[in-house]
Amino acid sequence: MSFLRWNVVQSIGLSMKSKCGCDPGHSAVGNPEGFPIEYLPAMASAARWAAIRPGGPMAKRFFARHPTVLQVGSTLFVHGGLLPDHVQYGVNKINKESQMWMLGNSQIRNIPRVLAGKNAVVWTREYSWEEPKDCNCEKLKAVLDAVPGADRMVVGHTIQDAGINSACNGMVYRIDVGMSKGCGDHDVQVLEILEDKEIRRLGWDANGKPKVIGHEDAWTLNTFFGAVRSAVGSAKPA
Repeated sequence: MSFLRWNVVQSIGLSMKSKCGCDPGHSAVGNPEGFPIEYLPAMASAARWAAIRPGGPMAKRFFARHPTVLQVGSTLFVHGGLLPDHVQYGVNKINKESQMWMLGNSQIRNIPRVLAGKNAVVWTREYSWEEPKDCNCEKLKAVLDAVPGADRMVVGHTIQDAGINSACNGMVYRIDVGMSKGCGDHDVQVLEILEDKEIRRLGWDANGKPKVIGHEDAWTLNTFFGAVRSAVGSAKPA
């Protein structure tokens, strides 16, 4: 219901500004046109639709301002993952088309194909499965080799019950730990990259201060032994 409350507050602000002849600024509530009526609860869903649809106030103010794929030093940041087809399509083209679509640009009325479907740059899980055998390291290496200067990828989207971890010999870091109450309610963790070399996993101590809870070299072993303990604990005697 938070989007419904947001819509009410925005509407009040818009009304007050209109009465004094002020510029509406960020008080727009968006347009629910095209809202699928089967979505429930209807009022809250319509408010959410109006806010974050392409051209909506939240989409323009927050989402469109950021690249879909970002490279900082030798690290690629992307929500789902970058696949060979995406590299061939072009990272700059992905970012430009995604931004234009989120802004509601009339030149791109339909969602860009690289954002749609299970293999989309924001939806793929190719590098996020916690089982090492399910992570496509060969495909990941091909992508990193094809992007100049890229040595590693940081992805989200798929909750990691074991916390932030790495795979494929440090070529990918999976950082979605499920912090929201609706998706895991797990403790906050942060991936820290220092000087494009040292990589650390941070958590918080009892006093609310950051603390190092893992280094790159230790993560693979920790994940391995954690899986072994889990397998042993769940095994039933013959």
